[in-house]
Parts: sequence; structure tokens; C-alpha cells
Amino acid sequence: MAIHPHRDLTTAAPTPSAPAPTPPYATPPAAVRAIAIAAAIVLAGAGCAEAPKPDSPTSTTSRTMAPSPSADSAPKSAPTPTPPTPTLTPTPPTPAPVEFIADSLARLDQALYVFDEAGDGSGAFTQRAFMGAPEGTVPPDSLREDAPGHTGDTAIEARVDLTQYDWAGYMFLTGALPAGETTPVADFGMHDAGHDLTGATRLTWWARGEQGGETVEFGTAGLGYSEEGIPEAPYPDSSPRIAMPVLLTAEWQQFSLDLDGLDLSRIACGFEWVAAGWANPGAEEVVFFVDEVRFEFDSPRLNPMLLRSYAPAAVDSPDAFINGFAYTYDNAAAAIALSQAGLHDRARQIADALTWVQRHDRAFTDGRIRNAYAAGGPASAPGWFSAAGEPFARMPGFWDADAGTWFEDFYADSTSTGNMAWTILALLDVYRHAPDRADYLQAARDLGDLVLTLKSATGFTGGWEGFDDAQTQVTYASTEHNVDLVAAFEGLAAACAGDPAASEAYAAGAEHARAFVRTMADQAGPFYATGTLADSATPNREVVPLDAQTWTVLALGPAGLPGGADGARALMDQVGTEFGVDCGVDFNTDRDGIWLEGTAQMAVVWTVLGEGARRAEAVACLDAHALPDGSLPAADHDGLTTGFMVSGIDQPWLYPHRAHLGATAWAAFALLEVNPLNPDGVV
Repeated sequence: MAIHPHRDLTTAAPTPSAPAPTPPYATPPAAVRAIAIAAAIVLAGAGCAEAPKPDSPTSTTSRTMAPSPSADSAPKSAPTPTPPTPTLTPTPPTPAPVEFIADSLARLDQALYVFDEAGDGSGAFTQRAFMGAPEGTVPPDSLREDAPGHTGDTAIEARVDLTQYDWAGYMFLTGALPAGETTPVADFGMHDAGHDLTGATRLTWWARGEQGGETVEFGTAGLGYSEEGIPEAPYPDSSPRIAMPVLLTAEWQQFSLDLDGLDLSRIACGFEWVAAGWANPGAEEVVFFVDEVRFEFDSPRLNPMLLRSYAPAAVDSPDAFINGFAYTYDNAAAAIALSQAGLHDRARQIADALTWVQRHDRAFTDGRIRNAYAAGGPASAPGWFSAAGEPFARMPGFWDADAGTWFEDFYADSTSTGNMAWTILALLDVYRHAPDRADYLQAARDLGDLVLTLKSATGFTGGWEGFDDAQTQVTYASTEHNVDLVAAFEGLAAACAGDPAASEAYAAGAEHARAFVRTMADQAGPFYATGTLADSATPNREVVPLDAQTWTVLALGPAGLPGGADGARALMDQVGTEFGVDCGVDFNTDRDGIWLEGTAQMAVVWTVLGEGARRAEAVACLDAHALPDGSLPAADHDGLTTGFMVSGIDQPWLYPHRAHLGATAWAAFALLEVNPLNPDGVV
């Protein structure tokens, strides 16, 4: 299954992930680029510290989406993006979709994950190192990340063959990527590559045995120390090894290591386990499962963060590899929803992440924003550097263990005009509530100035496509992109009123985009065409998308459409006829299911047009399809068609029935009665 072009993907099967490396790259096949990178550092007889013999074992609702009123040159160490001051003062009541977005950020506030879901981008210690005695090669299937989880879909499955090893286990490490390299190196204290975990009070994890009765020792820290606990590497972990043996049962149990009083300022070994024959007498093999491994903090950190766009797919699903993708559009919409709900500190977490990735692109310095990034913190891991010796924005992708290759996605690495416009809208909206953050306005201006270079004779073209060293400017023009730019440029013109020259340039950009949108009216029957072909002039009538209709009303306003408000109502009436499915609307006119994001867009349009009863019907449809956690799925069933193909590959773009950040943000707009394409941010 493919997903979303704001938004795009590939088809290869998922495997455990590793952070994106830096250029140069291998030649990509079709739309997927392969990069040589070592995801599993294979070693023998080495550990966070030599494993001592274990001692005695130790163990340790549904929501209703009620509407709410809106509220107002050597490599350098990777800098930590400055988090906003934690105040967390929401304006109750908060609609369930907004709570879901805020909760998704809160989940990462007080936890740094070693493992949560396979390939979801949350793991901070991405390199796997086998250890054992006697030394030998890595046993097949000694570590997998596709077992059924305690929560979610996946857990780690570990196997220790005690007929071959006296003891064996794995470490979860940061590794390091020296400047100019494309393959990370094994790091046992030779690089300054540890995470600063200051403030973490405990390490927790869930585990169970295959049969019950297995004894396994779990621990953390101690990288670069001798067996006697003496630091001996140039950059040892700031704490010696801390570990404990546990007796597993066949049922999931949670375990915890107390970290109070430890120096956690540099930890490169986040988690480890060892199973030994002397602790499991008579056993030929120890098999156990581990899930939800995380460092926990008592106080929220409010770090810059990008949220994954989709709830994780099952590991055997063909689109599971996008589990760790944070699409830019979805995150921009989520930031606006948080801002309009009065959760300004939460909105700034996403805005801070967007400004950070813009300033730290691994290949470009022109201020562009990519179409997607890796979910989680925006910065590359400590000790991972671009060719210029700088920390860099993490790109999404997946590791194929069989091919020994890291793959990236054609669309994710590209830059689309509409996604830059939505980033501008998000940064401006958050800036309104944080006028001291001039960096938000500057980042929005940098994007606006870059988009102005895409001006064609008719409108603004679609951006750039391809991988870093082979990107080309596209020549088609999209109605949706230009609609977005009407709102974004008008917002920039207003925000830059103190700079008349800049304000005038942005206002002219808005008018140029508006003129293009008007030429697309009635080019696809009674509807706005999707845009143009590659000549930037001939209308593309092959597919008629819903958002080219709804967003035009929201950005141009009813008065800006032919026939004014009456013309806008007539257009929406026709949309209901041609796109309507049950209580909602489809993405296109084949009417094969409900597109929940589009249904929320219709609710906002009906609010703008003063059609309260019709808005209520659309909101009721959203409520009927909301998931128990307050999120909205992308579609009412898997495989909702759009009529489009995924960029770069010959596969249809489809929507799944899984929680989707973009749909959830638009449900929030509907309930808050917020028009995100109005420069003032409200209806």
C-alpha cells in the first residue's frame, strides 16, 4: 500500500532502522536510493562492560470530539536545540484531536526510547552490537524486531544459543558517523558520541520469556570501561555499567533500573542484555522478548520534536517502512492546531523542529524544507556529522538487512512548494503567540524568498524532486500549491509590514498565485483542475482532487470565487454530489470511501460559508469515525484511492485506515472553527 503525497513512499519491506547518513550516495534504483551503511555492528567478546555472572534474579477510553473555543575544520558536537520554557497552560476544554496531538508530544517529553516500535524513528540508540564468549560470528536470528509487542505491534525477540556460547547478548549503541563518511563506525568510547541523559531517573523495559524461568541480565552505560569498572577509552560513558539479573516469566512484566545519582551526561550504551549458561543450567537456548525500553524523566523537557504521520503499520505490511516518517505538511498542520487551541508551548516544539531542520540540511543551504523527516528529535545523533562536519537533519528511511543497505524515499528527500507554504503558515501562526521568537519569522521569510524563485509566467511551479545530488526543478504548477501560497504570501506580507519592500514582494507573490488559481476554475467540469502539465500552462484534467476545491474557498474566501458566496456554495453543493460518500466525502470523484481529512475540510468550509447545520453533519461524521485515542484515520478503510501515482514509482497513491496526523489536525480545525488558510488563522 502506498500513502500520501504530501507525503510519498516506496515499497521495499521494512527492517530495523538506522539514522540517515550523509552524501555521497550509491546510485538509486527507480524511486528508492540505496546507501551503504552498517546497521548492525558485529563484534564478539565485547560489551558495555564485561558481563559479570548474574546474582539472584530481581523483578521489579474513548473520547467524544466536543468542539472548543479557540485561544488566543573538525567535526563539532551536535548542539541541543533550545526548548521553550515549560509552562503548559492549555485553555480547556480541549477537543480530543488536539489532545491526541499534544499527548503525542507529551509521550516523548519524559521518555527517551531505546526501542518502542520497529522502524518508528523513536529509538535513540540505533546501532546493534553482538557480544559473546567464546568469540564467533553473529548467530542467525539472534535479534529480531518483529515479534508481537507488549503494546503496539512489535517487540524484540532475542535468542542466545548456549550450546555455542558460554554467554552472549546485545548492546544498543549510538555508534558514530565521522564527517565525510557514509557508513557509521563501531564506537566503544573512541568518539564523543553519547547522549546527554541528565535528568533521567530510571531505565524501564518490559520483558517476558518464551517458556518462563529464563534468567537474563539487563543493564546500561559502562561503554569504554574495563572489567574492573575503570574508564580506559578516550570518551567512556559518564557512568560505569549498572545492571541487574531478572527471572522472566511467560507473561509480560515491567522492570526498572534506578538511575538517581548517576552521571548521565554522556551515555553511548543505552541498553544491553546478557544470557549465560551458568545462570540457566541445563538450557540449550534462551529465548525472550523485550519491548518499550526507555529512559524516563520526572520533568517534561519540551524538546523540539516532529511527530510521525501515521500510526505504525504491522511489520509485515508493505507500507510499514514509513512508520518513522514525519511528513512536513502533517506536522505544520498539527502546529497550527496546537497554536489555535492555546497550547503554545506544544506548538513551539514543532516550530522549533521545523526551523532546526531548515538550518541544518545535510546538502542545501538555501533554506528549503524537505517533504518529510525522521520522526522524533530533529538532530542527528551525537557523533553523527554531515560532510561539512556539522550535525544534520535526520531524514527518514529504512535499513534492509538482506541487502546491507540503507534506503531513502524519493518524495521524502524532495521539496514541494505546497509543503513549504504550509511550513510558512505554521511558523507565522506560532510566531503570533511568541513575537519574541524572531527566528520563526526569519525562517518563514527564508522559505518565502525561496518560493519566489519558482515563479513562472502563469503561477508558481512545484519545487524540486530527487535525491540530494540529483535534484531537479519541476515545471508543472499545482492548484493546491498556489492556493497555499495565496495564504502564505498574504501572511508574510502582513507580518513584514515594517519592511515595505519585502511586504510588497510577498503581496505580489500572493496575487500572482491567486491569478493562477482563477485560471484553473471550471477547467475540470464545474471544478478547479488539479493544476497544469509540465508546460506550466495546459490544465491537467486527469484527476479532480477535493482539496483543490475546499482549499480554494478557504484561501481566496467566498468573495474571491466566481459568483462570490453564492458561487462558493454552488461549488460545494456540486462537491457534495460528485465526491459525497455516506456521511463524508472522498478524495476524488470515484467515491470509493470516506477521506476523513477531506470531510474535516468540508466542515471548515461550511463554517466559513455560515452553513451551521451542514457543518454539524460533517462534524458528526468525524465523530463517528474517530478512534478511541481521539485521532482520526486517514480513510474509513484501507486502500482508499486518490487517482494519483506516488512520485517516482509506478504505484497508486492510497490512504490507509490508520491514525493520521493530517486528518487529526483538520478535525481539530473543524472543532475549533479555525480556517488555517486564512492569514489571521481563524474563521
